[in-house]
Amino acid sequence: AYECRFNLKKERKDYDLMLRYYLQAHQIAPELPEANLGLGWSFFYRQKINQAFRSFARAQRLDPTNFDVNYDIASFLRSLGLYPQASVFYERALVINPTSAIIYELGATCFIYQGKYSEAEVYLQKGLRLQPDNYRFYILRARNLLRQGKYQAARVVLDMAEQLHPGSLHVSLGRAWLSALLGEKEKALRLMGTASVFHEEVANIYALLGMKKEAVRTIKEGIARGMEEVGENLFPYIYLINNPGLASLGEEAQFKELLEAERRKYQRYLQSLKMFDNKNLGGK
Repeated sequence: AYECRFNLKKERKDYDLMLRYYLQAHQIAPELPEANLGLGWSFFYRQKINQAFRSFARAQRLDPTNFDVNYDIASFLRSLGLYPQASVFYERALVINPTSAIIYELGATCFIYQGKYSEAEVYLQKGLRLQPDNYRFYILRARNLLRQGKYQAARVVLDMAEQLHPGSLHVSLGRAWLSALLGEKEKALRLMGTASVFHEEVANIYALLGMKKEAVRTIKEGIARGMEEVGENLFPYIYLINNPGLASLGEEAQFKELLEAERRKYQRYLQSLKMFDNKNLGGK
């Protein structure tokens, strides 16, 4: 109950309650995968990442063919920016339940952030077959196309998203990203409006417009606030090195510092992955 309440309201006081009750559940039934998953998320929300790894790895050992186990591990790894490894667990979950639309959505982002655009498109098409009116799939398709420089196709997909969700900020941000790619600075900034660092488009738009200081500042703030405020590493190492929109930042000293810090973090997470049955997980 407390987990559900937190997920709905994101109330900070629920962190301690979640952890307390999942610790109790684990003491009563340590062999229950769900208790270990819940404990893992409780540690994650408290930013006790190593303890979270241990809990999720224990859940995997208890029931490696459980859909929730694979889905939750994938989502945990995705939140840390371990996109290649998250993809492995999303695939395992799809073997169990190939009709889970949310996996195609989250899994597509993992592929996009790795620069695997063809794989992302396959997931998005499968998701659309399950939920043809889900505008988020169109937003992701547009982002996937924009990263590849397919401007006209992206414009069409954004129009489709607008029809499904009129007035969507994400549609405006997609169009701002397109305008930035086309060098339409004033239009891009106007469409971006009051979007925050929690929208990935913002840093990309600034970088594409040559506003390097603003882009780096946005990335720095996103890294600092992401885990605490939205439960996600917003600009992890894999995202930063595979994003063509940020290529112009490569020689910026502060960006290099952020990139190196994220690389070290990624390497630490790869060491923690050894707690899992890491067949096919890879990492470098």
